[in-house]
Amino acid sequence: MGTGEPSHSLLASRLTLHGLFLVLALLYLVSLTGCALPDSTQPVVKIGLIAPLEGWYRARGYDALWAVRLAIQEANRAGGVAGYQVELVALDDHLSPYWASHRARELVADPAVMGVVGGFSPAAVQAARPACSKAGLPLITTASMKAQGGIFVVAPPPDALARAAADRICQSQEEVRVVILYSERQEAWIEALQKRAEITEVKLDDSSWPDAVFRVHPDWVICTARTHLGGEVLRQARDEGLLFMGGPEFGTGCFRGMAGNAVEDTWFVTGAPRFEDLRDAPEFLSAYRELGGHKPGPDAMLAYDATRVLLAALAEDIQREGYPTRQGVWRSLAEVSISGVTGTISFDRSGARGQAPVWIYDVD
Repeated sequence: MGTGEPSHSLLASRLTLHGLFLVLALLYLVSLTGCALPDSTQPVVKIGLIAPLEGWYRARGYDALWAVRLAIQEANRAGGVAGYQVELVALDDHLSPYWASHRARELVADPAVMGVVGGFSPAAVQAARPACSKAGLPLITTASMKAQGGIFVVAPPPDALARAAADRICQSQEEVRVVILYSERQEAWIEALQKRAEITEVKLDDSSWPDAVFRVHPDWVICTARTHLGGEVLRQARDEGLLFMGGPEFGTGCFRGMAGNAVEDTWFVTGAPRFEDLRDAPEFLSAYRELGGHKPGPDAMLAYDATRVLLAALAEDIQREGYPTRQGVWRSLAEVSISGVTGTISFDRSGARGQAPVWIYDVD
């Protein structure tokens, strides 16, 4: 007959389950607050990186990855961010809007992630934005685009790039013939040139575009296509002696690799200086080469500045509240200002960078 009391084995099993639940609850609370476990010396907070770490644009992704790691390493070695050690969660999006959206949701699901650097094209940023915005997770991008809906932009906006390029194109001639080659119509370039040049727009939707360009005999051809298509454009037009102007992607190693020897007489406008123009940042150049094993490219410089301003906002939030929150970091990003390798980094309430500098280079 039973005694109505649990057996010793059943009691032990219940105690074991009870202990397991306590451990899991503790771990969950740690992940929410960023607090350290008793044996660790500092609490931990995370930032995310969404970048093309595989595929055609892998070189761009790793150019940025080393820069983000460097900024975090410098902060941790200096004692952390307001007492917190920082960890990086780097996810690959192949520079694809589909994967950028998925990666954003993964980062949102980790409560210790307080901000994201990433989105290396406007399309990837727009795909990642809804998930980040809904969760109040700040997203800082290096892509040239208009700030909107929780996106903080360290690069110059498209209209600033277009105006700078228009100044260069029109500086030596009163009447300039310009062809704008596009996959998606770029209003910024039209507005920058419409009162200063004779413009012909040619869409890159079929194989007839070379004939349409050559008939105009343009002084300049502006190509706003992505890296792959831009490289193909230059290869097809290289024997015509045309002057080309492109956007920031034309300054990447990926573009030079795809265009090959056709880059002669090609220029690009960008929000990042070449490494030889970083006279005021020798420590960054040395540290980046030591960590990454190569010279920093434009993605590295902008990603480094994006990470450092995110860390500054994180520090301000922790100092104000005593612990990090996504909304607090978001609020702090509109208040902090740092001196970066690409100049002063600060944002207005819309998330746009104030007075972002612009450089124009020939592709070499």
